[in-house]
Amino acid sequence: MSSMPKKNSFPEGSEGKEEYARELASWVEKKEVFESDAGKADKDTLVATLQGHINQMASDVFALNK
Repeated sequence: MSSMPKKNSFPEGSEGKEEYARELASWVEKKEVFESDAGKADKDTLVATLQGHINQMASDVFALNK
């Protein structure tokens, strides 16, 4: 089982933040987190929503570490 990507594995700045967010989203998709809880919800909508939350979280984490 692969582990969750770590923020310190990516360069600082906006490019690192975007790359980190993409890796987190990819990791979640691979884990198929949505399969048990999604029911009949549209998986693409859930992924897009999660990506937005991840982007905000990554932005907040990078801002706190400055």
